[in-house]
Amino acid sequence: MPGKSNGSRLVEVIESGDMPRAGAKVTKPELAAISKWIDEGAKFDGSDPKALLTKLVPGTPVQHQA
Repeated sequence: MPGKSNGSRLVEVIESGDMPRAGAKVTKPELAAISKWIDEGAKFDGSDPKALLTKLVPGTPVQHQA
């Protein structure tokens, strides 16, 4: 829920270690940034709301949607 990271399902699954299921775990500073983003309203600030999130990270291979 935007504005409330305490009790957030996203934060909960990251803290439990269930997410992400592949690759590196989320670091404490990354989790703090996610929590802050949620607390500040979880606003989308990208240029294309339909873009794959992987396109927003430089150097990440782009996987095509099915």
